[in-house]
Amino acid sequence: MAIYHCSYKVGSKGKGQSAAAKADYILRDGKYSKRADEVIFSESGNMPACFREKPRSFWKANDAHSRKNGRLFSEFEFALPNEMKPEQQVDLARAFARKVTDRPCGEDVTLPYTLAIHQGDRNKKNVHCHLVFSDRGNDAVDRAPELWFKRANKKDPAKGGAAKVVGLKDRDWLQQSLADWATVANKHLEKGGYPARIDHRSLKDQGINRIPQIHVGPAAFRMDEKDLKPERLSRLHQILRTNRIDKKEAAALTATWEKHMAEGRQYEAAEGKREQMFGKDWRARLREGEKLNRAEMAQRKQKIFADLKQQREEERRRWDRQFAAAEKVAKVAEPAQKAGKTTKAAEEGIEPAHQTVMELTSTAVKPKKIAEDEQPAEAEKTGKDPAEIEGRGKLLRSLQAQLKQGQAQIKQQEAAKDLLKENLQEYKNEDAKRDGAKQKGHDHEME
Repeated sequence: MAIYHCSYKVGSKGKGQSAAAKADYILRDGKYSKRADEVIFSESGNMPACFREKPRSFWKANDAHSRKNGRLFSEFEFALPNEMKPEQQVDLARAFARKVTDRPCGEDVTLPYTLAIHQGDRNKKNVHCHLVFSDRGNDAVDRAPELWFKRANKKDPAKGGAAKVVGLKDRDWLQQSLADWATVANKHLEKGGYPARIDHRSLKDQGINRIPQIHVGPAAFRMDEKDLKPERLSRLHQILRTNRIDKKEAAALTATWEKHMAEGRQYEAAEGKREQMFGKDWRARLREGEKLNRAEMAQRKQKIFADLKQQREEERRRWDRQFAAAEKVAKVAEPAQKAGKTTKAAEEGIEPAHQTVMELTSTAVKPKKIAEDEQPAEAEKTGKDPAEIEGRGKLLRSLQAQLKQGQAQIKQQEAAKDLLKENLQEYKNEDAKRDGAKQKGHDHEME
């Protein structure tokens, strides 16, 4: 059955491609000579006089003398109708080659070309043609081989190389060539008495509500024969089954497919706008900004940790001053109590210190009072006044309670310090994991 398949590609020296290697491949020559039986027909046409006897030398000279970023060749690959006879397929391929290479874009030149028809699979059900041609027009000026691919001289063409046909780079020319293939093929189908026709337009432009099929090469069919189940063949079967279901469901699937295509075009447009606004290196600059933000966060964490450390040291010094004041109260109060009287100098020394002790012990736990029956016994042992003993005991117990309370608060601060260190380490670990995940995503985008 006749189907429309016509693809176009170009070969560039800057991408490491070779015109001579392409010619060897389609002609099954050189290292591809073991597959020479796949070639049904081949010919070269419109060659310059210096390359007419050996067309392959034209493509070899093209590789040698073209610029390092120049276009080496263009290629059309198109499927020939299976219902045609071999001689009809040859006539069709040659007719399309003349359509493409004779007077392209209205210029009075011809394009040198080489074409080859391949049988495809063993049953010749995938007969197709490769048409490789140069974009330099043959203007019938006699030139040396090394001069033919040089820069053209418009004033004196014989002193320069063959000029390139600039119109071959236009999209309109390509669209017209794809349409010309359908026109030429349909004329030959009609001439041969075949009812089949092909159309270069998309299914949507033709008004056909059907999902487009995909190309499956012979390698996939060979894998299917070995029960390997290639993915492309499975997708093709799914498309064929979908095209046979209810029309409403098919319309819904087509709408979904068109929606995905529209989203893809919107994404490409958004990427283009970002490049216009921020430059092509906006992703790299974004990653650089993220690195600066991480450095800033690290500085902030260091500052917070330093502030907490300073607060802890100030708290420690404050407690040291309070303990020193408490010891001063004890030293000043003891001589005055022993003398049994309070002098003016003692009062002046006791009062501020006593006030400091009262501030320190205002929140402390009050010690237990000595029982009244124990006070006389204690007085008998020491030989001192019970009231004096009770006062000194209260002061000592108060200082001991205040000391314990200060030690407990220091332990709490040490525990808070350890907890802060653990939280800071967990934050660093999470930050490292997040950076590692971002780096893996970036490595995957670059691949």
